[in-house]
Amino acid sequence: MKIALLQCDHVVKELLPAHGDVPVLFSSLFDRVAPEVFLDVFNVTIGEYPGSVNDYDGYISSGARYSVYDNDPWILRFKEFVRELYDYNRKFVGICFGHQMIAEALGGKCEKSDHGWGVGIKEVEIYKKRLIFQILYKYKI
Repeated sequence: MKIALLQCDHVVKELLPAHGDVPVLFSSLFDRVAPEVFLDVFNVTIGEYPGSVNDYDGYISSGARYSVYDNDPWILRFKEFVRELYDYNRKFVGICFGHQMIAEALGGKCEKSDHGWGVGIKEVEIYKKRLIFQILYKYKI
C-alpha cells in the first residue's frame, strides 16, 4: 500500500535527537505494525505535493503548531489540496492540525480557543453529523 505523508511541521529541535523528525516517527510506526505500507513524504509547508491525487492509495497529514485559519500561503494551498482529495474521493486521515484542516477545508470553522493552545484528550460534542471522508483502512492500527 502506498501512502503519502503530508508533513505540516517538524518535531521540536529538543526532541529530534531522541525521536527523529516527522517522517521517522511515521515510518517507525508503520515498520512495526504494517511493514507492507510504503510512505512517501511531502513537506507541504514548502509546496511539495504528489503529481496526482491518484498516485497514492491514501494520505495522512501530520500535526503542526500552526493554525488552519491562518492565511499563510502554504496553509491556503494545503486547504485546496484537501478539497481536491475530497472531490476525488481519496482516503485521508488528518492528525491534529490535519483533522482541523479537513473540517476547515470542507466548510467547518476552526477558531482560537479562549483557553489557549493545549495538548491532551478533550471531550467534544458534535452538533451536526456529516460524512466527510469514508475511511476504509484494512489495517487495525
